[in-house]
Amino acid sequence: MASTKEATQNYKKAFLVGVGIIMGAVIMMAYVFFHNDGRQLDLTKGFSLSEASARGNSKKPAPVPVGSALYFEPGTLSVGINQSFPLVAKIDPSTSHVSGAELHITFDPKKVTLESVVPSGTFSVLLQSPNIDNVNGTASLSVGVPLSSASITTVSDTATFTFRAKEAVRDTPINFTDTSLVAADNETGNVLQSAQAAHIRIR
Repeated sequence: MASTKEATQNYKKAFLVGVGIIMGAVIMMAYVFFHNDGRQLDLTKGFSLSEASARGNSKKPAPVPVGSALYFEPGTLSVGINQSFPLVAKIDPSTSHVSGAELHITFDPKKVTLESVVPSGTFSVLLQSPNIDNVNGTASLSVGVPLSSASITTVSDTATFTFRAKEAVRDTPINFTDTSLVAADNETGNVLQSAQAAHIRIR
């Protein structure tokens, strides 16, 4: 009986996580649509663009995404137990004109605790508030460039993740997951091509 109840709870949890990811993508799709003057709406490969939403571009094929990159700065760090340390999630847009990002990260909650997530001044529009789970070691947020600002074409900060070290370890990684998204004006699909983890030594 207990196992059936636990299985039901796990199913509900997985369902809600899936719904949250889909809703985050939908929110960013709509935001990029407005940031790009209504010319593009498709933001993830799992969503298709209707012809009605692609007005003005029906005769032009969408540019092939060249690939943006996400990484943390610093990429490696050595800290003491109970020491607080920030990691800045940065984006290299390559040749894309980036207007939004949805970040999903994982970490070992036995080794570190995530205390806060703060969007950068560049990506100051909070499309989805930070969601921190220090039990399962996950966090996410969705941010965008202000509608009044130009899209991003140079390496820029997206958000600062502040952790606290808990237990000594030679290396504990902070990873971006494959559900992370980067949206760019005039490009269809997720233009994120690579994401690099940060590696933390706790002494």
